[in-house]
Formats: sequence, C-alpha cells, structure tokens
Amino acid sequence: MLVAAASSMWELQDTITEAMVSGYHDAVSQRLLTSERERSAVVEALLEGRSMDADAVWSAAEALGVPRNGPFTVVAAEVPQIGRQALPEVAALLSRRGIRSSWRLRPDLQLGIVHLRTRRDLDDPVEVLRHHAEQRVGVSPSYDDLRSTGDALRFAKVAMRAGDAESASVTVFDDSPVAVAAAGAPDVMARVATNVLGPIEALPAGEREVLLDTLDAWFSCGGSAEEAAKRLYVHPNTVRMRLRRITERTGRSLADPLGITELSLALRAVRQTAKPPYSEPTGTVETTKKADSGAVRRHGPS
Repeated sequence: MLVAAASSMWELQDTITEAMVSGYHDAVSQRLLTSERERSAVVEALLEGRSMDADAVWSAAEALGVPRNGPFTVVAAEVPQIGRQALPEVAALLSRRGIRSSWRLRPDLQLGIVHLRTRRDLDDPVEVLRHHAEQRVGVSPSYDDLRSTGDALRFAKVAMRAGDAESASVTVFDDSPVAVAAAGAPDVMARVATNVLGPIEALPAGEREVLLDTLDAWFSCGGSAEEAAKRLYVHPNTVRMRLRRITERTGRSLADPLGITELSLALRAVRQTAKPPYSEPTGTVETTKKADSGAVRRHGPS
C-alpha cells in the first residue's frame, strides 16, 4: 500500500510540474508577444511623426530598448512581396555588432529605427544591409531626437527610390546627392529624362541598353574611358565611340559641365524606374557590336 501511494504521489507531482512548466512557457510567450506589439506600435507612432512630449519620448525609448538621445537613422527597404520581409533577421544581425534596432513591416516596406554609437558608425549597419538586401534599401541621414523620426523616414524613402530599380542597392542619403536629387521629384525627373535621353530611349532595346550601360560605367569610373572599358570588357575606343553616339543623339556634350549634369540626372531617373521585360529585336545587338568593332578598326588603339 505504501509503494502504491508513493507511486500515485510521484505521478501527481509529475502532472503538477508539467502544468507549471507549460503555464510558465505560455505566460512568457504571451509577455513576449505583448512586448513585441508594444514595440511595433511605438515604432509606427515614431515613423508617422506623431507629436510626443518629453515623457512620451522617454517611454518610447524604453520600449525600444534604446537611449533617448541619438544618433539614430531610419532604414526603408522594399519588400519582395506583401507579407515577406526584405531583411530577414536584420535585428539579430545588427545586434551581433552591438547595434540596437527596432523594425516594422508594412505591406510595401520594411522600416527600421537603428541606434548608432556615434555618427561615424553608419558604415557598420550599411555593411550588414548590403550583405543581406534583396531589394532597394534607403538609409536616412543621422538624427539625434526620436521625435524627428518621421522626417528621417521621408529621407530614407527618397534614398531607397534613388537606387537602381533592377538591383538590390543600398543608398545612403548623404552619400548620393545626384541620385537623391533625381528621386526627390519622380514626376519632374521623368520629364527631364524624356527630354534629355528621349533619343536614346527611342532606340531598339539592345542598342539602348548598351549605350546607357556605357554612360553609367563612364560616370562610375570618374569619366575615364579606359577604366570604363575594363569594367565593360571592351576596347577604350569602343567606349569613346559609344559616348560620341550619345552626344550626337542627345545634343549634350560630355566635355561640358552642364551637359554632364543633365545626362547624369537623366540617367539616374531612368535607372530608378523599373523596366518591363522586353524581347530583343533580331539583329539589334549584332548591329551594335559591328558598329563598335568598326570604331576600333578606324581609330586604332589609344
């Protein structure tokens, strides 16, 4: 009887222990869920630029787990599709580098408020973003007061739109003034791009892309035909010939600062707009290659 009673007591003890552990896990999960909801609501309020008094800012900083004073930066990332994160596990990835952040997923964007140790520490989070970005990402200028988060979000969105639409680019607002200027007024820049690069855009798709890629490489290489040729795997005279064709068609000289500025802004506006897929017309690329090879034969090596 004593053994039977002891067995029953141990079975009862096991049942009580399992119930306690299960209840504890449920309570912890509910607390974490509630905390995450509170953090999400605080992030959303800050991103929307709602007015806050000093006490509200203190409460927001405590909920986010960041100091009240910055510097901070806002990150805006395009999502691949509704409900899918553009930067999976980004908070954990930043945390490994000692960077605290809070994130909010919207239907079209994943948004984050990132705390920087100093203004010079922006390179660390940008490096993480560049390694894990799937779509365009924009990074705002740094700011010190959490109440300025709404303004920073606007800058982050402009920086995001400044990136190439066909690539997973990370654009820092303060580092890309030309691209940001082109993205600041999309409707205006679309008109500028049409006026400046309209004759190029009217060409067959293959020839158009060759000329625009060459112009883009030339700008990226500081106006050096030799460096652009290395990047494009062509002869420098081929680059010069293509640039000459761009000048002839647009009427903008790449030796004139004003012409360079107009072409640069127009090119950024074109790159920031996603293009629908196209089918290559027969002979278009071949015609371009023949013209390039003829340019090398006529001009010889430089």
